[in-house]
Amino acid sequence: MAPAAQRRSSLADRRLHCRQARPVSHRPGWGALAPQPLNFPAKALPTRGLKMFFIEKSINGLNEKVGQLTSFLIIPLVLVVAYEVMMRYAFNAPTVWVFEATTLLYGTHFIIGIAYTHKHDGHVAIDIFETRLPKRPRTILRLIVNLILFMPTIGLLSIWSVIYAANSWQNWERASTSWAPPLYPFKTLMAIGFILLLLQGVAKWIHDFRTLKEQ
Repeated sequence: MAPAAQRRSSLADRRLHCRQARPVSHRPGWGALAPQPLNFPAKALPTRGLKMFFIEKSINGLNEKVGQLTSFLIIPLVLVVAYEVMMRYAFNAPTVWVFEATTLLYGTHFIIGIAYTHKHDGHVAIDIFETRLPKRPRTILRLIVNLILFMPTIGLLSIWSVIYAANSWQNWERASTSWAPPLYPFKTLMAIGFILLLLQGVAKWIHDFRTLKEQ
């Protein structure tokens, strides 16, 4: 009985193999009998959320790079101060330009890096009430403060700094000192710094808005 059962099993396997290997006819009417894959409607992508995420990521990346590059301004600042100390105390020959040079270098370092500092929450903040709130009300408070106070204030500073820089370029403004360095490039950098800070405020608002939706 065992050899007969094995022959029947082998015959059934060959028939099954032939059925699986048989090509499906492409004639009209027969192709419809072939099994078709199930097509489910794709879920719509949240395009608005993706755009907001892209804006936030782009602003964060920009200010991160700008902040890292601005940090290298500390090197010429230290070198200029060291040069002044050496000339004043070693050779008794103080310069007339170092004071203004250090002021301009540090001002550029400060104003261009201010958005980077805001990105990493490095500014002084009074969070007496915020720390006592739960997570969701804290996020709502940040959204309101950012929208009502931060963005309008920094937006006005950005507008006025652009006007300030434009007037400086029109007059080819220089400092009223013996060295008389040009001031229009540095006033332009001041406008750029405020604009970057405003953009970082927008990125933080988007981040808090997305966080609120996920909570």
